[in-house]
Amino acid sequence: MNKKNVIKLTLTIAAMLAFALYLNAPEYKYDITHPVNDKHHAIIQIKNNNGYNCSAFVIDDNRAVTAGHCVDVTKYFMDTTYKQLMKNSEEIQRKAILMLHKIKTTCIGPYCKRMYNEYKAKYNAEVAAYNKAKNKKIDVLKVFNMYGEDTKVTAIALYKNTNARDYAILKGDFSGFNKLRLASGFDVNFADKLRSCGFAGGLLPPVCIDITYITNINFMLYGYGLLIKGMSGGPILNEHGLVVGINSSVPITGAMFSPIIGMFNRSGMKRPKK
Repeated sequence: MNKKNVIKLTLTIAAMLAFALYLNAPEYKYDITHPVNDKHHAIIQIKNNNGYNCSAFVIDDNRAVTAGHCVDVTKYFMDTTYKQLMKNSEEIQRKAILMLHKIKTTCIGPYCKRMYNEYKAKYNAEVAAYNKAKNKKIDVLKVFNMYGEDTKVTAIALYKNTNARDYAILKGDFSGFNKLRLASGFDVNFADKLRSCGFAGGLLPPVCIDITYITNINFMLYGYGLLIKGMSGGPILNEHGLVVGINSSVPITGAMFSPIIGMFNRSGMKRPKK
């Protein structure tokens, strides 16, 4: 075979390989379309009692996910930290009463009145905070579909994390909704195209905006693109339509989102099966 034929054969094989790669390349097709199977769309809008809107997405029949900053009081907090904080406050009040009594009955000198007033002010502040905390209740959120219709489903805030990551788990009857699948690992690389979906500006229906992944900053991910207020809590999808993150905040120059991988390692909150 002469050199000309070798080059021709090589180019032909290369073209065939390129075409095969093109056919097998993942297609980025995730769009907000009319739900199938007579179910609500997986992307939902949630509203708290104050009318504050956020986006969220359903992952199984019992749970949806949103941004942690979209909810306030969670069941996990009320079952654990809240009870301990209330006990601590009661102990602070008890000690303050004892100290006030001690100052009033044993203190002698011009500074006693100032000391008494300082402890009294601290005691009053603690009592006020305690009484306010007694009214805390678990967030109960109304769930609306992509058309803004009340689905009659209410979701409670189950658990949230707003430290290294910004996510919250909602619990409710989501059997009548389609579901989004979570990616099994965070396989996102520099310059990868991602898609952010949610209710931009709180308006209907939800939209998807393409962003380009840039870098990881303190467990929060940063990309070129634009998130609009109201999209918080919506999903970040990879090219396969799998969820890799959650819309978190709207910096001037891009988009911040929180990785979803690893958030279901808590007992009773494991990642749903595929």
